[in-house]
Amino acid sequence: MAAKLNTAYLSSHRGIIKILQIVFGLIVCTLLCIGSYGFFSGCFYDGKIGAASGINAVIVILNIVFFVLNLMDTHNNKWERIYTLVALILFVVAFAFMLWNLLETHSYYGQTKIPATVFIGIQMALFIWDYRILHGQA
Repeated sequence: MAAKLNTAYLSSHRGIIKILQIVFGLIVCTLLCIGSYGFFSGCFYDGKIGAASGINAVIVILNIVFFVLNLMDTHNNKWERIYTLVALILFVVAFAFMLWNLLETHSYYGQTKIPATVFIGIQMALFIWDYRILHGQA
């Protein structure tokens, strides 16, 4: 049995949201890792920034998996609803960690933490929109 490719997903709101989540997640990974002093010494190790970066990296990988599954037209709405809610909560935590670190340290990694915080906030808004679509509210 061959897998059917769902090309309509790419032009749907959910497909565009998922693509934007992946792109913005990769931008956040880049910003947080460029501003550190080494990949593992700053990207995933530096307390609050490391937690936010780790959350973002895991969510990017899961977004890619769900994007491919939706592109192959698998019907996994139940799991995706749960995933979207968990990811939304994790991004609220990551956003709070980033704001807390910005207010606490006033060191901005060469000004890369501010745009990373903005992009995490944008991802949080995209997850809210995706959650509303999955629950038929948007």
